[in-house]
Amino acid sequence: MPVDHYTPCPGGCNKKIKFCCSDLVGELEKIDRMLEGQQFAACRQHVETLLKKTPDRACLLATRVLLLRVSGQLEESSGAVADFIEHHPSNPVALAEAAMLAAAQAGGPTALKLLQQAIVASESSIHGRVWNAMNAVARVLAGEGNFLAARAVALMQVSIQRDDRRSLELLMELNSMSGIPLVMKTDSRMESCPQDASWKSDFDAAVLSANSGRWTEAVERFAALTETEPQAPSVWRNLATIRGWM
Repeated sequence: MPVDHYTPCPGGCNKKIKFCCSDLVGELEKIDRMLEGQQFAACRQHVETLLKKTPDRACLLATRVLLLRVSGQLEESSGAVADFIEHHPSNPVALAEAAMLAAAQAGGPTALKLLQQAIVASESSIHGRVWNAMNAVARVLAGEGNFLAARAVALMQVSIQRDDRRSLELLMELNSMSGIPLVMKTDSRMESCPQDASWKSDFDAAVLSANSGRWTEAVERFAALTETEPQAPSVWRNLATIRGWM
């Protein structure tokens, strides 16, 4: 897609370029051409030059991290990701890159926590970089034997985009694994709340968080409900399900 004033900013700020970095449109067009031509070294040099003039631009920080990752420079990536998050702590692309880096260096559970933050930061739409992080983290979780977590992330992707090839392939791989109890391969859905429950609004809010992929938030909501409604089986069941995913 051509870069212009109405292209979404590649930095993950949920704005069009016109409203966050209109002065860099020409530079972003040049960067886009370099990326398309796989001129990664030249592109990184150009980005570093621009960052010296504007060191806090999310679009440039996001591009630098991407270039380091695709070039396999993990050590330098750590510093670049940390710099990105320092300037933009709630940026979904920064958090997604941190999740992918953690998946490669620290393992699935650590990466999953960062992925959760990236999903929350995405608000109403999942950024492409967050989507890629979801698949990367799911595959690392699967490789480590964290079956429920890997399957839950893949299922979440399929629920968002049913024809996503990578997540469908991962689901097929997971479902064909031997030695995994059949019950663990059965889709776990959220239990419904009794219609006459006085706490139904809190319960439904927790379910919404879970179904939106904001599992950390959902766990906190259901855990709070166990304090006020300790005899409600649906609350405990949903809490156990999400903790299994995590």
